Amino acid sequence: MALGFEYLNKDDLKTAMFRFNQAYLLESTNTDIYLGYGAVYATLGNYVKASQQYHERSAFIPKNTRLFPDNGTD
Repeated sequence: MALGFEYLNKDDLKTAMFRFNQAYLLESTNTDIYLGYGAVYATLGNYVKASQQYHERSAFIPKNTRLFPDNGTD
């Protein structure tokens, strides 16, 4: 999944999303993957979809304070 963020930082959104999808297929219980999906949507300017991904993640771990800065638009 770290590779996804590396590609995202290089503005290679397509490869970043491939990496996040691979991470999901390998470890679907890793909720950090939703951070990756949200980051891709936020980079594209689709903040509604980004927020949905952050909410999806919070459904698994509702008391994780790391979510608050990521989901500060709500």
